[in-house]
Amino acid sequence: MPPEVTRWPGAEVDAGGVPVHVRRLGRAAAGDHGATRAVLVHGLGASASVWSDLGSLLAPHLSIEAVDLPGFGISPPPPGGDYSVLRFVRTLEAYLEATGGPAHVVGNSFGGLVTLALAVRRPDLVHTLTLISPAVPNLFPRGPVELGVAVTALPGGRRVLSRRWSTTSREQRADLMLAFRTGSSTAAQERWRTTVLTEIAEQEGARHSLDALVLTLRGLINSYLPHRRPTAWEAVRGLRVPTLTLWGDADALTPVRLGRRLSRAMPQAGYVELPGVGHMAHCEDPETVARLTLGHLERHGYLRS
Repeated sequence: MPPEVTRWPGAEVDAGGVPVHVRRLGRAAAGDHGATRAVLVHGLGASASVWSDLGSLLAPHLSIEAVDLPGFGISPPPPGGDYSVLRFVRTLEAYLEATGGPAHVVGNSFGGLVTLALAVRRPDLVHTLTLISPAVPNLFPRGPVELGVAVTALPGGRRVLSRRWSTTSREQRADLMLAFRTGSSTAAQERWRTTVLTEIAEQEGARHSLDALVLTLRGLINSYLPHRRPTAWEAVRGLRVPTLTLWGDADALTPVRLGRRLSRAMPQAGYVELPGVGHMAHCEDPETVARLTLGHLERHGYLRS
């Protein structure tokens, strides 16, 4: 069995009245905040633990803070059960303000959309932005994975998901989640299987976990609708924060066609496609993601080679 991914120590932080659990590594663990800190934001259904490999590679250069978004990992649900994208953005904004101000921000999937919206809303809080397959609007899902995710957000989705989860083992659920998260790399799936099983066990003890998943997904899809102005596609055109986008060309959840569209919408930003990599490049190829992320910060004068 491959070794379990390291889980860093953490603590609960008040983010504008919303408690969030934050895992810290390196200088951040000793309370050292500043311009060299990086805040890492996970995707839907995940937790701060998914950043373990990448965070360990970044830690010699940056103070690492990995946030469990409200309702995920071991963070409690948000007050009033508000799982809208804007609520997550405001919570992350409040967290940054409460813990030392601007940071280098890295986000994956749903966390990528939240951090992108934060950078548009509060560029003064984001030194640089690194996006890994962000969940940008996708109003026309095509493949079975994209369609399956969209169906889960429909009325009754929680009941269907709960029934399915109750008839499958933890191991079967882990395999399904890994198939969604990773690309063609069998080694990456084996590497993360133990951690995914640990996440599942943690979430089984939290009654709100399915609500968090389904309601956040509904909030995400609602944010895609054209009546939400400006749309994400319109908003990113005015983004002035130095941005690097990384996209696996084997991503089944947020297909690479969305990455290419995003790169056209933000011609001033860097864009790199990773061959054979799926939705969570930081888990599948953390060395490449670390190299590209640190290079991004170096190019903009935040690190020395």
